[in-house]
Amino acid sequence: FVKYTNGRECKRLAKQAWRRRHFRVAAAEGRQWLVLALEYAYLQRKQTKIYGIVRRHLDIQADAAIGEIERHLSDDRFFSFDIGTETAMSIGGALEFAHEGFNGVVNVFPFSCLPGGMASAVLNPLLGSMKVPYMESSYDGTIQSNREIAISTFVHQARQHMQRQPQEA
Repeated sequence: FVKYTNGRECKRLAKQAWRRRHFRVAAAEGRQWLVLALEYAYLQRKQTKIYGIVRRHLDIQADAAIGEIERHLSDDRFFSFDIGTETAMSIGGALEFAHEGFNGVVNVFPFSCLPGGMASAVLNPLLGSMKVPYMESSYDGTIQSNREIAISTFVHQARQHMQRQPQEA
């Protein structure tokens, strides 16, 4: 995420410098963007390789590419990737899951985590309007008496959502 967002910023600064005819600055930012883009591509390649090994043993969904998450945020216009922080990844990832046809989304975050709280504030009404079951759960290390009820309710809603979906042939 850091390499990607730093690369976005270099690209933005290079374009801005080019428009202002500050060609040396534009070239320097362009070179920095290229370095970051290559580092990001290398990390993506390593991640894909690791996922390939893990997916032989576990039935897990691969993470969406950050660029794809950014496109969903841009398409839906509910939250801008430009704001940055993990909030963009949480919201964009949840939207990616909804677009992929998942039957529910759970947002788990540490108690008092500002990005997690911001994501919940946006996701709750957004996924509600999309009719995708949503559950948020903040953790502070204490036992929450209603957590099992909340999980049971979410699972019930996710099952109902799944039953309403057209079956694949």
